[in-house]
Amino acid sequence: MEKAKREQHRGRIRLSIRILWTMILTAVCVLIGRTIWQYLDFRTNPAVYALNSAPWYTGALIEGVLTLVFVLLCLIALLILKKKLRDGEEREQKNRR
Repeated sequence: MEKAKREQHRGRIRLSIRILWTMILTAVCVLIGRTIWQYLDFRTNPAVYALNSAPWYTGALIEGVLTLVFVLLCLIALLILKKKLRDGEEREQKNRR
């Protein structure tokens, strides 16, 4: 029974790791796609962007910084989960001996 609970816990940690990687890749891809779209819109409609005092890429820079913060937080969570997973496996190997 104890072994089944440990394996279930490890499975949840592995699932959490996969979800975090998916979130990171999604955030980066959305940033890239949105920046490309904004650049193409700027090239097509420069008069709209001329009305603003800030350059067309200001929004992309702000989103880039926010995405970077999000990715860093996810990476920290990933490191914590991987350490937890590794420590659990090491503890289990010690118990076998």
